[in-house]
Amino acid sequence: MPEDLEQLILNRKTPDDPLIALVGESANLAGMLFGDRVGGKDTLRKTEKRIGKILDCPDFSVPELIRQTFHCDDNVKDFFNLSAEDVEIMVNVLEWGKANPMEIVAHMDYGAALGTTAPNDAPEVLIGHFLTELALSRKRGDEINQILMLAQESLYRCLPDSEVFVALLNTAQPPVLQAKFYVGTQMHVNAEDFAVPMSQSASAIAQCLQSQSPTQWITGTSGLGLPYTPFGQMPFKHAYLAPIVVCKQAIGLCFTGRLKGEAFDERECVWIDQIVDHIASGFDKNRG
Repeated sequence: MPEDLEQLILNRKTPDDPLIALVGESANLAGMLFGDRVGGKDTLRKTEKRIGKILDCPDFSVPELIRQTFHCDDNVKDFFNLSAEDVEIMVNVLEWGKANPMEIVAHMDYGAALGTTAPNDAPEVLIGHFLTELALSRKRGDEINQILMLAQESLYRCLPDSEVFVALLNTAQPPVLQAKFYVGTQMHVNAEDFAVPMSQSASAIAQCLQSQSPTQWITGTSGLGLPYTPFGQMPFKHAYLAPIVVCKQAIGLCFTGRLKGEAFDERECVWIDQIVDHIASGFDKNRG
């Protein structure tokens, strides 16, 4: 431990010492990352100004600090195991300010791990809140990434024990359905692992996009079309496939799967359909 920091912890520094203020700002920022404090663009800008003043660095940027830390610090990289895309999602969630950045990208409930009391709102209560937020987000004309993150949070909170991927078709020939976002319980899985070539026309995912209709899938029927690695080590028992349809064209898919437990009931399927409708409308509105 650096000597200055040790002295600070032992209260051997004067209250007006810059290091005390910097440690305090670091604690605030950590609270935003782990869900103990509310983030958001306005809060981050104020934090950046205060830290920039302490460091005499007017251009100080919290997002850039996060990017550099996860890129350069081997201990941080090994502990959190986040890809560059994960880090960008974390920065976006932090600026969004309505979800726990580390819980979303690292697939861990840090609040529960630290012994804090998790919200006990029933999914039936939460879904109403999230659907309202999605409707307001669309009405405001928010960026599509904000809508997607809110949709991911909605599915993660309201569908227990689920693995959620939001995937979009790319421009390859033949097209490949490539996931852009993932939340769930599997630490060894990243969004980019989810990739399904549309040339696999017999797969349940390809057929779902072709029919443009939601599909309830159960293990033992047709194959999903997912690559064996890593999905062979996490075989799904149930899945609900909801295509994202814009201007009568399927542009992507919301995949919600379970490795154990019961299939998605009718109520949960309706929730997924409603959330995907918001995603599709968000894409449609952002086209212009």
